Formats: sequence, structure tokens, C-alpha cells
Amino acid sequence: MKDLKATAQGETAAPIETCFERLADVERYPSWHPNGVKLAEPLERGPDGQPTKLKAKLAIPSLRRDFTLHMAVTLDRPRLVEMRRLPKQADDPELVVIRWLLDERGSDRTHLTVALEATLDLPGFLPVGGIGDGIARGFLDAAVASFAA
Repeated sequence: MKDLKATAQGETAAPIETCFERLADVERYPSWHPNGVKLAEPLERGPDGQPTKLKAKLAIPSLRRDFTLHMAVTLDRPRLVEMRRLPKQADDPELVVIRWLLDERGSDRTHLTVALEATLDLPGFLPVGGIGDGIARGFLDAAVASFAA
């Protein structure tokens, strides 16, 4: 098993509600981060219509590999968006968590933090140094660019 942990932080000139709405709209991730999210298909929705479970295909270009995962989606308006891999069975040790934390910096600025945590069954010979940082930075850069567009 290989462990990846990374965070990336930045600011955008968008109100926190705008940021939250974009990041909570998980099925649209492929439109603004196509290099990192190839598929985001809702499997279940809550009473408000928001996806609560998602089938996602996450790309890791540096490994030239995609991972198809079922993920639970947790929202805490307007500060948290989290996607957490659902285990395939009770003793499944793999973990993937992508967590967005939003902090209001005035009426028209938002500080964004994306945190990645993963424990994956990857070959031992595969070097993973810096991969987590690249994934987190990719998510952050794509999100910030989408707010500027």
C-alpha cells in the first residue's frame, strides 16, 4: 500500500457561495478539470437533488493511470465539500479523500484549500513521491481558473 497526502491553497476573486456552488456541483468536475476527472456520474441524490454518491474516474497523468471509484459526497454549506471513496467490502483498506475547505475573505474573495489523502494498492516499485502534490495542485489550479473564466 502506498500513502499519498497533500494540500494546495490559493485565493480567488469570487464570493464563497459561488465557490461552494461550483465545487459542490461534483458532476461538472470533468468540464473544468478534464485532466483530473474524466467522469463524475451521480449514483444517488439527496432530497435537495445534490449527489450523495458518485461514480468517478480520476486520472493521474504522472502514473498514466485512471482510477474508477464510487465516492460519498458530503457538503457543509458554504465551507466544505468532501468526496470519499466508498470501500468495496468491509475489509477494503484503500482510501481516497478529496476535501475542499473554503474560507471567506471579504465579500468577493475566497481562500481555497484542497486536501488529498489516499492509501492505494500500487506496485512497490512505483515511485509516488510528489504525485499527491501534483494532484492537489491540479485540482486547485483548475478550480481557480474556472472561477476566472
